[in-house]
Amino acid sequence: MCIRDSIRPILLQRVAQEQSMNPHHLGTIADTDAFRIRQRQCLFLGLSDGARIDSFRRANRELDHEQIWQTHDLSAPRVKELVEKLTIQVRKLRNDSEETTIYPFRTIVLLDDFSGSGSSYYMAKADGTVGGKIAKFFNALMDDREALAALVSQGDFDIFILLYVATEQAITHLAEYSHRLWGARNVQCKVQAIQHLPPTIKVARAGDEKFRVLIEKYYDHSIFDPHIEKGGAADAKYGYADCGLPVVLHHNTPNNALALLWSYDDRAVRGLFPRVQRHKEIT
Repeated sequence: MCIRDSIRPILLQRVAQEQSMNPHHLGTIADTDAFRIRQRQCLFLGLSDGARIDSFRRANRELDHEQIWQTHDLSAPRVKELVEKLTIQVRKLRNDSEETTIYPFRTIVLLDDFSGSGSSYYMAKADGTVGGKIAKFFNALMDDREALAALVSQGDFDIFILLYVATEQAITHLAEYSHRLWGARNVQCKVQAIQHLPPTIKVARAGDEKFRVLIEKYYDHSIFDPHIEKGGAADAKYGYADCGLPVVLHHNTPNNALALLWSYDDRAVRGLFPRVQRHKEIT
């Protein structure tokens, strides 16, 4: 669903423009080798195991197995293999097995399940640089000395950050930093969420007094670790960065949620849906 509604329409429009076709004739565009090639030149990478790449792959059978990978942290041999298999398939679609051209990816889609603040992807550092998993990916992709740079041809690719669920705060944060990093290198970067969580969902510290008493009563400060501290709040009562989300995901509870929900099951106060610390990371 996320590919059909979010990525495919954009690819159709880009092929229409490149091939000088009527952009409203979507069926005709989709039936061209130009579109099949453009779609094959998309690489889908998971930003965490929450991206559920196994389910994503099964739900998008029109995509090739070799254009979907569970992690964005790719080794040099993996990069080489992905580009080689892409090149073979593009040559077949072009019906020219004698070609010597190497075909890189033209679109990279970074997938994840949830973001409450966006700071695990981009985070301002004390020295003025930007850290975070997408910032690290950016640095490697844009550096010709890094193996990851071989995935794309500089000046001829774009980036999509596609989240299944995200707050408006996270989307704004991602859009701002994406423009700062990718935009500075003339790389188009689009941020999109399938399901948006509005600001009104947040439980604030100045909220209902009876609920504040409950939050205070059932709080164990031992969950306030260095990762939570990076969010800037004095405690973890309202989650990382005081996001105050009343959110529970089916596979885990984000630490942006109220501590009442996610407090670990090995603490004095056990949350209603204890969080599993997968990589000691923040969201």
